[in-house]
Amino acid sequence: MIDLSVLVIPSLLVAGLVLIVLGVQGRDRPRPDWRWSRRLRDWMTQAGVRNVSPAQLMTFCVVVGLVAGLLLLALSRSPWIALAFTVLAGYLPVLVLKARQRRRARELQEVWPDAIDNLASGVRAGLSLPEAVAGLAERGPEPLRPVFARFADTYHATGSFG
Repeated sequence: MIDLSVLVIPSLLVAGLVLIVLGVQGRDRPRPDWRWSRRLRDWMTQAGVRNVSPAQLMTFCVVVGLVAGLLLLALSRSPWIALAFTVLAGYLPVLVLKARQRRRARELQEVWPDAIDNLASGVRAGLSLPEAVAGLAERGPEPLRPVFARFADTYHATGSFG
């Protein structure tokens, strides 16, 4: 029988050391943007997840995996089963993110023809292109309105269409 403190205490010590190192380093220098980080950030943006960094998502994955692994280790007393569920539970948030990204991409593919039709009719009605694009914030398809509202705010504040 495995004593649970053999796994928990070293894990807590390692987590404490990581937090100390991260606290000492600070955020003075820019972080490197690795390829996986960019891809994950793109998935998160496409899934509509904002205000969460890739590092926060990865931390969440690790915590979920460790909690599931420790829980299964306590219940089953089998380290191999616990390890398998640790990996599966840790990857679960990424799978949810991918599924949400695919679903949102399908939704956006369905509404873009309406947005283009509204844009074309606005230009035909005599609006300038920036005004027609900004108008999609009110008359465009519902899933696209927040994006066009941000554009309209930026356009009205700066006057720059670029």
